Order: sequence, then C-alpha cells, then structure tokens
Amino acid sequence: EKEQKKSEIERLLPPEPEANHPDSIRIMLKIPSGCRIERRFLRSQSIKWLFYYVFCHKECPDDFQIVTNFPKRTLPCEPRDNETDPPTFEEIGLGRSEMLFVHDNQA
Repeated sequence: EKEQKKSEIERLLPPEPEANHPDSIRIMLKIPSGCRIERRFLRSQSIKWLFYYVFCHKECPDDFQIVTNFPKRTLPCEPRDNETDPPTFEEIGLGRSEMLFVHDNQA
C-alpha cells in the first residue's frame, strides 16, 4: 500500500526546472545513509514537493523530518489533511542553493 502511494505521489511531482531558470532553487539533501541527493524546485512552489520528493526516494526513510544545519530548524514541509499547503521555498527563506538533512525519526 505504501509503495502504491509513493508511485502515485511520484507521478504528481512537478517537473524539475532548468538550472538556469530565474526562479529555481537547488536543494541538496544528505540522507541517513550518508549519500547525497539533489533536485531543483521553483522558489514559488510549496515545500510539500520537497517532502514528497524525499518520501518517494528509495534510499530515504519513510518516517523523517527535513532539517537545516544552521540555524538548526525543522522545515514545516509535511502536508496535513484538511490544512493549507506548507509555505513556499521563498516564504521560509531558503536561498538559491541549500544543503538540508533528512532526519530518520526511527533512528
């Protein structure tokens, strides 16, 4: 059931913008295994898409949070039923290129 949900969400992910798109933001994520994954989004998009991207990635845990290193904070990116979408990348103050960390809540 979880794998089916992941494939449905993966189909909904918006296309990755070109690197030279004026509104693009480059997100690098360090995942618990030590690997790094990377993807571009539009700064005007909700950070729920970042959550969905991590949720669908094969090497990422199913129960996680996305955190910044400095200042240390957890990004409010997990969408909740019956609530408005999480803020955009721009609204939470992320720059053109960011390194974020996937924290495994089960670890």
